[in-house]
Amino acid sequence: MKLLEKKNFFLSLGHFGLQSLAAGKLNFKQIEACRRTIRRGLKKKGFILIKSFTGTPVTKKPLASRMGKGKGSISF
Repeated sequence: MKLLEKKNFFLSLGHFGLQSLAAGKLNFKQIEACRRTIRRGLKKKGFILIKSFTGTPVTKKPLASRMGKGKGSISF
């Protein structure tokens, strides 16, 4: 893990943390499934803090529409 040695990572709260090494998209169902799995393993011994920055809306046009006529409505 030479990538972790080069950069200065720190935790703002707690003793353990998970960080992704690649960018990607997560939806609410994936975050909730991960939270439930971690919570099941912790039982009542700790707490979970999830920091995800969800400031990018994704738009989608209907399948039967032609090119042009503006941007589609917000999908998620």
